[in-house]
Amino acid sequence: MLLLDIYVFFIALFLGSFFNVVAIRLLKKESIVYPHSNCPNCNHKISALDLIPIFSFLLLKGQCRYCHTKISPLYPFGELLTASSLFIVYKFIGFELELIPAVMITIVLILSVLTDIREQLILDVITIPALVILLITRLFIGTESFWFYGIGGGLVLSCYS
Repeated sequence: MLLLDIYVFFIALFLGSFFNVVAIRLLKKESIVYPHSNCPNCNHKISALDLIPIFSFLLLKGQCRYCHTKISPLYPFGELLTASSLFIVYKFIGFELELIPAVMITIVLILSVLTDIREQLILDVITIPALVILLITRLFIGTESFWFYGIGGGLVLSCYS
């Protein structure tokens, strides 16, 4: 069980690294897939060894390997936030079907925190599609009737009008 816990935590750390990129690129209205990660100061492509969550930040002493510009502490913060949040959700729920919507909600909250902390924005491009996907997910996974989730989703969507 301990090995599984460690595995889940490390996978969540790497997801946190990816979520940092997603948050930044969505704020800039850029592709989340391409181009490869690069230093925002010198534009040098970041090598795979420099993308290891938390450890690379510590080994590089919080600066770019190439131009020595300081790396924002928001990067390891996002990685630790994701790892700890997803780990807590996993430990609380376990490997049950309910873990799927719980992880989805957690990811939306993490992305919202990461965009909010950077630009004081919570993006509709994150929340609205997630709400729709979560509602559809609840058709198959849920302890309440679909109407319970539908009314809740409708109330949330009514806040956007």
